[in-house]
Amino acid sequence: LRPQMASLLAAGGAVVLFPEGTSSSGRFVLSFKRGLIQPAIDTQAMVTPVGLHYAALRGSVERDVCFWGDMNFAPHFLRLLLCESVCGAACYGVAIRPVGDRKVTGMHLWESVGKLHIAARRLAEGALERAARRDAGANLPLDGQ
Repeated sequence: LRPQMASLLAAGGAVVLFPEGTSSSGRFVLSFKRGLIQPAIDTQAMVTPVGLHYAALRGSVERDVCFWGDMNFAPHFLRLLLCESVCGAACYGVAIRPVGDRKVTGMHLWESVGKLHIAARRLAEGALERAARRDAGANLPLDGQ
């Protein structure tokens, strides 16, 4: 996979990856598989860190939104569809050109993504709260009727 990524990056293409190398509950950012970052270092491609987070109204993000562990797809997808409201947020950091080895670059990116993940959590939870207030207001009687 790394040679294909390096070839694509050298040609000016873009690669989107989750450097954790696995799925998770989404509660926090797992450590990065630094080998996945090597093609960006080898080609000196710009790397943009991104933090993602989801929030759910009357549901569990860990159980109903994120698909991870030994979950079976069909029951998980049904739970996701039954969630009343799900908000997602993505926060983008400043693009960097990797410097040094993959350990240094990987640690820098992991720290950036961790901070962006916290910011995305605030955005997603705030959006969900605003939607819940809006929906609650829509159910109020007009003019005291």
